[in-house]
Amino acid sequence: MKRKGRTSRLKSLGMVFVACGLVLTVAGIGAFGTVASNHQASVSVSSPSDAYLGVSVTEPVVSANTKTTVSLGTITNHFTVTLTSVDLTITKGTSGSSLVNNVSVEAVPLIPEESSALTATVNCRAVGKTTETVTLHIKATGSDTHISITRKMQIRCGSPLSGSGGTNTTSSSNQPTGQTSLVAS
Repeated sequence: MKRKGRTSRLKSLGMVFVACGLVLTVAGIGAFGTVASNHQASVSVSSPSDAYLGVSVTEPVVSANTKTTVSLGTITNHFTVTLTSVDLTITKGTSGSSLVNNVSVEAVPLIPEESSALTATVNCRAVGKTTETVTLHIKATGSDTHISITRKMQIRCGSPLSGSGGTNTTSSSNQPTGQTSLVAS
């Protein structure tokens, strides 16, 4: 007899668990499947000189038939990490009036908020006044940062503009030409 009472209690307990399971399945347990929320975000565009890798280009003027080292502008590291490598290349224009070589950054590594000059050797082979558009490609890397920037600039062969002192600086409101990509890892 003792066995019969025990089996009956187990069956009753089993039925209670099944009933509770059915109630929880039908009624739910307070969990949720979807959450919707509205958030506001603001996005602002900065000038090229205020970007993470700020670039301010100049438009050098080199006397015709002269080879000289000129300033192409400056770069400024606005990242929070030190940039340990900065690679520069120039894509030449189509007129062939100038030859740009030895493109370099004055100071590397570039610590946060530090600026460095961009220089190059320019050989103007033109007779008279000519302007050549070249493209400056900048690739910089840090411990967890990689950035590539492309800027177009002009190199003028011939006599400087009156009062220009030999170099014309583009304003910081000029928008970058080409492509800028940023990858943080």
